[in-house]
Amino acid sequence: MLDRRMAVAKALALQSGAMLREAYAGDKVITHKGRIDLLTNFDLQSEGLLVEGIREAFPDDAVVAEEAHFDSDQAAYWLIDPIDGTTNFAHGLPDFTICIAYMQEEQPQLGVIYNPARGELFSAMRGGGAYRNDRPIKVSQQSELEQSLLSAGYPYNPGTVDFDLFGAWQRIFYRSQGIRHVGCASLTQAWVAAGTLDAYWEEGFRPWDFAAGILLVQEAGGAISRIDGSPDIFREPCSLLASNGLLHDELLELLNSDGSHADGMRQRR
Repeated sequence: MLDRRMAVAKALALQSGAMLREAYAGDKVITHKGRIDLLTNFDLQSEGLLVEGIREAFPDDAVVAEEAHFDSDQAAYWLIDPIDGTTNFAHGLPDFTICIAYMQEEQPQLGVIYNPARGELFSAMRGGGAYRNDRPIKVSQQSELEQSLLSAGYPYNPGTVDFDLFGAWQRIFYRSQGIRHVGCASLTQAWVAAGTLDAYWEEGFRPWDFAAGILLVQEAGGAISRIDGSPDIFREPCSLLASNGLLHDELLELLNSDGSHADGMRQRR
């Protein structure tokens, strides 16, 4: 049954992606869920397409989706983000995805992440490996932080995070080859899984932003934890460090440092 759910998830992601690929560079109706938290008419259209398709294929399945559909107290359910990276999409930037996960006991069993603008379809099933366009992917083998390319995400409300957001960014920036802000949590995780990026961290986002991505990283051989090193990523506020595994402990130390070595880091840079 999981194989059939994967086939449906991929087909729906491609169908929604075809619509969004035509729409992202054009006119949109944009509203605000918060000061910088945007919603477009295409978020709603994409969500409607995905939810309808899942319910048609699996009428007894519960679905939790970002914008309008919350109907699960069940142990197994679908978790959907119709457009992850809405701000990028609203501004015509190509880094956005459709993100679909199937959850059991709060753990993703399958994940699909589709970036229609770049034609990248990422997928993973628990125990079955991770793929980009049906070709296996693995995390990088980079073990030297100074040679690593990293990414950090920033919440819509920085006041909600439990750690020194910008201090951590500065500490790690001086030790690494660079830090990118993609603006799309799921796509960033997919790029960690594919070895394009070596690690990514963020706090204060929601489960539909990262559920599929954590499975991709795990199935590609990477490591996952909260920013404080604990395992319960879904505990609010959600927190994530996704890495190739080789850099994980060093990044945890820097993320949770008091910043007393910042001057030395600048000199090394």
